[in-house]
Amino acid sequence: MTKGQRTPDDSYKSAVVFAIKQVYGSSPAFPAIGSKFHPKFGLFTKMTSDITRRAELEVERCLKHLTSPKKITDLVVTATASGTHLTLDVEWRDTRGRRNAEKFTVPVGA
Repeated sequence: MTKGQRTPDDSYKSAVVFAIKQVYGSSPAFPAIGSKFHPKFGLFTKMTSDITRRAELEVERCLKHLTSPKKITDLVVTATASGTHLTLDVEWRDTRGRRNAEKFTVPVGA
């Protein structure tokens, strides 16, 4: 809100956060939006040699609805495994051409 008026999120930060934190298939309004990091999918239950690459691909998949129509561009996802969790650094360029970044922590084996 700016001066009592709604302002659009040109950075798409809220859409990125929603897509990654939302459990895939859990919203009747957006059944194809969300990530599969939730333990019910069983994809991230053990630290394996390829877990960081699989996590990066999962972020790319769950943001496809933003990258395909070019709402966000230059998406860079870096996953780091540490102990019992993954750290996801997600960077992108918004419609204004500005760089944005968010960091997420995902438990492994929870």
